[in-house]
Amino acid sequence: MERVIKRNSLMRCLISGLFIGSISQYAGAEEWTDFTWTNTETTVYMNASTFPKTLGNITSPASPTASLKATGRPTEAMKDSVRVWWVNFNPQLAIRGFTLQVNINNSGWIEGNAAKDVCVWVDGDCKLFPGPTVQYVDYPTVPISVRLLRNSTTPYDPIPQGTNIASITLRHYTGLVPTGITMGNLHYVFNGDIVPLVPTCDVKTYDSTVKLPEVRRSDLMRSLWRYQGANKEFTINIDCINNVSKAKITFNGDKMPGVASNDVLKNMNSGNENVGVQIMFDDTPLEIGKEVLVKWWPSQNTKLKFKAHYFTKNGSINPGTIRAKSEFVITYE
Repeated sequence: MERVIKRNSLMRCLISGLFIGSISQYAGAEEWTDFTWTNTETTVYMNASTFPKTLGNITSPASPTASLKATGRPTEAMKDSVRVWWVNFNPQLAIRGFTLQVNINNSGWIEGNAAKDVCVWVDGDCKLFPGPTVQYVDYPTVPISVRLLRNSTTPYDPIPQGTNIASITLRHYTGLVPTGITMGNLHYVFNGDIVPLVPTCDVKTYDSTVKLPEVRRSDLMRSLWRYQGANKEFTINIDCINNVSKAKITFNGDKMPGVASNDVLKNMNSGNENVGVQIMFDDTPLEIGKEVLVKWWPSQNTKLKFKAHYFTKNGSINPGTIRAKSEFVITYE
């Protein structure tokens, strides 16, 4: 009997597989830090009533300080910290001639663009502690205030209530993400309108016609240059408001020919070319076309006093009327 033995053959199949994964540069950053902002926005208001409205060299009072609160681990392992990332100064204020300064943690005033990367949490040095368990909960960033400066006598447009002065962006950094992760913002806003006090001077009264005393021809013939025997005082009354810091006078007119100095008005009538008029202010002749600083503090109802004198040069003098014309220009700031 033939014996037949059957063997079961084992079939094997090899299947190749490719498994692909990826590792992010900052994978797991949120898992490795439990840093959270308690609040990411805060607004403080600069007092418009105490803001200097005058022109010239001004420095505003400091704004209230602003800060945000956060929870994190400023440890050598986690390296949680917060720094100033950006200071955004309102360009409309820059157009008006203002500049911004920032005071971080009462360390002194610096220009806004110098505040970038300054530490503000957990302190002003971004201090790190040894060990993994140190945690600061709802801990504030260091206080930051701002102020405005301006040095110009040029008037500027009013600033409406609610105008944003500046916004300072703070950014959280950690050891795993040294370029920064989340951000918060501090806003500084005016709580009222800022209307500049523009210095103004108005001429209230003035002597448009000044009549000098009549003099004898023989007296003028014996005099040379400014005649001291007769003069006429006249005034210009001006009213200045809003902190006018200084004023200047410019005396314009036609110069008398043949005189070396530039401070004698010529006679407009024919027949007496050797007689003119000299104007004195503060006992000094006013030079034609030259600005003269007024030696007083301009205020309301200020009286400017002048004197008009006859002035003669060598040559014949005839009886008749002397007439000279001048224009006074008052500038102020």
